[in-house]
Amino acid sequence: MKKLLIIYMLLFSALLMGVTYQEYNPNDERFKILALKKAQERLKVSEQDYNSAKSLYELSYISKSEFDGVVLQYKNDKLNFQQYLLSVVFDKPHLAILKAEKYQNELGETWVQLDISNSSASNFEVEQELLDQADLDGLTLDSIHDVFISLQDEQDNIISQPYEYHVKELASSAVTSIEFMLLKDVEAVTVSANYGDKFDAKRIWLRRRSSEGRVTLTPNLYSQEVEFGYKASYGISMEYFGDKRVRGKLVVEGLPKGIEGSFINPRTGANISTVMFSSVSPSHQNTLNIIIPKEPGGGIEIGELIAFEVKILNENDLEIGSLPLDLIPSGRTSLDLTMNNMYFPVSKGDTLTIYPLTIDNNGQIDIRNISLNISLPPAWEYLIEPENITVLAAGSKQKMSLKVIPSHDALQGIYQIEVSAKGENISRAVTTSKKEIKVEIQKHNNPWVMFILILSVIAIIGGVIYAVSKFSKS
Repeated sequence: MKKLLIIYMLLFSALLMGVTYQEYNPNDERFKILALKKAQERLKVSEQDYNSAKSLYELSYISKSEFDGVVLQYKNDKLNFQQYLLSVVFDKPHLAILKAEKYQNELGETWVQLDISNSSASNFEVEQELLDQADLDGLTLDSIHDVFISLQDEQDNIISQPYEYHVKELASSAVTSIEFMLLKDVEAVTVSANYGDKFDAKRIWLRRRSSEGRVTLTPNLYSQEVEFGYKASYGISMEYFGDKRVRGKLVVEGLPKGIEGSFINPRTGANISTVMFSSVSPSHQNTLNIIIPKEPGGGIEIGELIAFEVKILNENDLEIGSLPLDLIPSGRTSLDLTMNNMYFPVSKGDTLTIYPLTIDNNGQIDIRNISLNISLPPAWEYLIEPENITVLAAGSKQKMSLKVIPSHDALQGIYQIEVSAKGENISRAVTTSKKEIKVEIQKHNNPWVMFILILSVIAIIGGVIYAVSKFSKS
């Protein structure tokens, strides 16, 4: 009777545990500690039932299937407790960013030094004791393992090299310093960190490391090719690395006589000669304009490289920043197409010859491979003589002939033809404006009719002369 009572109590306890058993829910973060305590209590009861069932099974008081049911319940309760415990443990670690400092090395590369720390709570006695009870060997609470860190811009693009930094272990309260080379110069970055089952992203404003008041100059273009008579523009970013307030004087050195450079504030359009730098206002964006004279001469020749330098001087005229640039003056290109007439009548069935079409190179360099672009009505044809001008020297002209063959079924009326010329120099294509030619298709006249009309006119004129002479004699 006692044996039967023990069995019933054991089965009832197992049934009760099966009814009250709650599966681990990783998305429920509201009562993790409370759920952990409940899971621990259920595990204690389940472990007692397991030990009792084990003793009864060894004495052959219960069957193997009944004992297996109790074992399964015990394993499920233990797994549920471990899952809740890990959820609480991994919810505690916190990665702190202690410093994000931006600096430049001797090669002009921009780097970021990032100091990170495992600032998780130091009181882990309760959790560590629970970990020991949960048989989770090798898991400790004094370190964060496998931390992956990257730097991103506002569009979530990774802008650092390496793209992702792997910290194998970050001990509690320890500080680890890592460095990234910036692939894109920015004022702020998003520090993204993945560790455990957590993802953390923080927007960080970068602090500049003091480097004896140096200014870094970064242009949008290092070299330009500009025609004579035009302007070269360089957008220059100026970034100050220092703590003291500094007035920088902008200077351009190395330009030949006849070429001058001026700095423009792109927001106001005002000419500037000095820029104020400080730790509060360390960055400026300005434009350097250089005007090339209209004609070569005075040491400025077509195609010759001009190397010059932009410098920033402090109040004592000491250089605190420099930027080498270069400029290539290229010859001005200009191609014109002219003709004597823009309106041509033509009888139906006849061929129209337009001559001359004059190609004029009034630029400063030779133009090659000059040809005509012709736009005709449907089914019309044309012939060009010559088809191509191989080289047209600067300041020279050449005439071309265009024959237009209207369609045999073209109706009477006015049609439009578009003509333009194109050529090329070493660096780019050169084109002329389009010329619009009006072609009027007229009715074809019968030559015999014209002959009779001419004879009639002659006869009338002769008759008038004869009548006048007779009248004058009488």
